[in-house]
Amino acid sequence: MKVLVISNMYPGNNSHLGTFIKQQVDDLQNEGFYMIRVVKDREGFLAYVPFLLKYVFYLLFGSYDLVHAYYGFHSALFAAIIKRKPLVITFVGSDALREPLRNRVYRGLQRFVISRSNHLIAVSSGIRKSLISELGADPGKVSVITFGINFRLFRPIPRKQAREKLGFPSKKRLVLFPSSPKRREKRFDIFEKTVELLKKDNQNIVPVILNDNGRPYAEVPLVMNACDVLVLTSDSEGSPTVVKEAMACNLPIVSVNVGDAAEIIKDTRNCYVCEQDPSAIADKIKLVLDDGMRTGGRDSIRHLSSKKIAKRIVGLYRELSQCLQ
Repeated sequence: MKVLVISNMYPGNNSHLGTFIKQQVDDLQNEGFYMIRVVKDREGFLAYVPFLLKYVFYLLFGSYDLVHAYYGFHSALFAAIIKRKPLVITFVGSDALREPLRNRVYRGLQRFVISRSNHLIAVSSGIRKSLISELGADPGKVSVITFGINFRLFRPIPRKQAREKLGFPSKKRLVLFPSSPKRREKRFDIFEKTVELLKKDNQNIVPVILNDNGRPYAEVPLVMNACDVLVLTSDSEGSPTVVKEAMACNLPIVSVNVGDAAEIIKDTRNCYVCEQDPSAIADKIKLVLDDGMRTGGRDSIRHLSSKKIAKRIVGLYRELSQCLQ
C-alpha cells in the first residue's frame, strides 16, 4: 500500500518540531508501507509555498492508495477538497483544542476537513471528545491512538555519564524546560518564575532549556538523563510526547494538569501534577530534588512503544482499505 503523508510540521535542520510524526512515519514504513512524504520541514510562512505546490501536485498526479494528514486543516484541507482516495487525519493537540476557538474561519475549516475524512485519529481522549462535541465528528470514525516512544533512543543513562558527555556541571541541580522559549503556549514565563522561587532557597539550581533549534534530536535523551527533573508548564497539550520520552529515561516530572499528562504519570514515583502556578510547581520540584531518586517510569509505558503504536495504525489502514473496496 502506498500512503501519501501530508504534514505541515516535520523536523528539519535540527528542529525538534514534529519529531513524533517522523518517528511514526518511519515505523509505518518499517511495517512494509510505501510512505510518500510531502512535508513542510522549514519554519516560516514562506515555507508553505513549496510545500503546498508539491502537495497539490501529488494529490492530482501522484500514485497512492490512501492519504494520511497530520495536524488538522493545515495539512488536510487540499486532500479534503481534491479527494481521490481515503483520507485519515491525525489531530495532535492545538489543532483540535485551541485553533477552532480562534475565529469562525478556523472552526469552519476544521469542520470541513472532518466531514470529508474517512477516519480521524485523536492522540488523546480529550482531543477525541473535542472533535466529537465541538467539531461534529462521527464518534464511530474517531480512534484514540497516541504517539509512541522509541525505547532504543530514549533509555536510562547514568546521570554522571550524561553530564560528562554534555559538559554539564556535576554538582548542580538541573531543571529542564523541554521546549523552545519562543513557543508562547509552552509558557516559559511560568518556568522562569518557578526557577526564581527555587533559587531563593537553593543557589545550586540551574535551568536547562531544550531549545528546538539548538541541539540535535539524537542528543535529547542525553540531556534528559543529565537533568534532575523535567518541568512542563504548557497552556495546551494533546498527549505530551516529551513526558513519555522523559519517563522512558526514568526522569522525574513535574507537570501542570494539561492534556493527558496526569493519566500518563499517575502512580509513578517522583512524578507530580499540579496547578499552573509557579509556587505550586516549585513546591513539587523541591519534593523531587529532596527525594533524589529516578522514577522507574519506563516500565509503566512499555505499551507505548512506537512499534506497537504503528501496528495499531497498520490495522486501521487495512480495515479502512477493506471497507472501501
